[in-house]
Amino acid sequence: MLKIHLYKKAEKIYTLSEGMKEVLTTYGSAEK
Repeated sequence: MLKIHLYKKAEKIYTLSEGMKEVLTTYGSAEK
């Protein structure tokens, strides 16, 4: 049960960091 909870938390963090990468890439190409 606890393992599933930790996995879900890690998945959320991973999704967030992936989203941030996308935003930064979009922002970077818009700057040029």
